[in-house]
Amino acid sequence: AVIQNVLEDYRAKITAAADVNAVEAVMKEAKAALAAAAVSPDEKYADLDRNAWYYDAVKFMITSGYMKGVSETRFDVEGTVTRDQLVTILYRVAGNPSVKDLANPFADVKGSTWYTDAVIWAANSGAVKGISDTLFAPGMTVTREQIVTILYRYSGAEKDETDHLKAFTDAGAISDYAVDPMNWAVGEGLINGVSTTTLAPQGAATRAQISAVLLRYMAD
Repeated sequence: AVIQNVLEDYRAKITAAADVNAVEAVMKEAKAALAAAAVSPDEKYADLDRNAWYYDAVKFMITSGYMKGVSETRFDVEGTVTRDQLVTILYRVAGNPSVKDLANPFADVKGSTWYTDAVIWAANSGAVKGISDTLFAPGMTVTREQIVTILYRYSGAEKDETDHLKAFTDAGAISDYAVDPMNWAVGEGLINGVSTTTLAPQGAATRAQISAVLLRYMAD
């Protein structure tokens, strides 16, 4: 949780403080940080609606430290998510494991970006593949079928032999690589249709939708 992260961060800073004055300064910072962490998401981010379908999921992602706003006052509920952003979220969910001595196979991921470690982890764990052997396409927008494919690989789930897609008229629009993952995700209740008969597999996954899918996945 965010509050727990704050406590751990400032506990380390207090231990490293050189003298009493330094300890007092760190304590003052810690109190301010804890107060900020205790603010509910809808108070912090003006575009969040406490009564909306997505609120509990977004709140969980924020308070767990898995997702942040796009600014100090805006979460961007309907905003899209890029591949670099998604792997960073999953990397946080995995606990930010060390990538020391792991290879970076992608020419378009430099060695010092904010998402480099996440991409290296994703590539080596098999959670997220590149669009080719040497390209990751970090800025590409993630679609609904891609998010469930990534979770399918990440979870190591087995193919679901039951046809959960037959109720959707656009099931034929699902890419070949995503049919099994989408069928699994619908069967597990991780993703719902955008209507009772359509899945919109090629549609961009919004930040609210991804929050909901990840909450359902982690609660399963």
